[in-house]
Amino acid sequence: MGDIRRILYKIVALGLLIAVTFAFWGVAAESLRLWGYRVNVMPFLVAAGSIFFRKEWGAGLGCFIGILCDTANGKTAGYYTVMYMILAILVGLIAERYYRTRFVPVLLSGYGIYLVSCLVRLLLDLVIPGQEEFSLFFTYFVPAGLYSALWFLPLFPVINYIYHRAED
Repeated sequence: MGDIRRILYKIVALGLLIAVTFAFWGVAAESLRLWGYRVNVMPFLVAAGSIFFRKEWGAGLGCFIGILCDTANGKTAGYYTVMYMILAILVGLIAERYYRTRFVPVLLSGYGIYLVSCLVRLLLDLVIPGQEEFSLFFTYFVPAGLYSALWFLPLFPVINYIYHRAED
């Protein structure tokens, strides 16, 4: 594939994957609750974008996914946009140096992005009076992140296919 075709393929394929995943997440997330934990695979998509397509693409994907999450939430005022973009760059920098496109690093990085974004959000909520308790991090967000990681399993082969197809 030529360079322009490869870039367009990545943009269209990843955009469709994110749009379908986001639509599914918005429609089915409530019905997929397990013991009260809600599914959120968006941090795993941010990690996959950063690891497979490097930090520049990861930052763009993080920004795009963050805008979608902020829009859907309605209360975060750009929090997810900034957080996912910064964490995507960090994961991309680490991935360039230490690991490549394998399932376990993507899964662990996605879980890390999930936990860091939840932890920062809870720390910010502590500064604002009347917000959530910090104990939610361990009682809700840690298990919810693990549950979300299970739902990322079917997405990994799709991202792997997009990556290898764009590189051919």
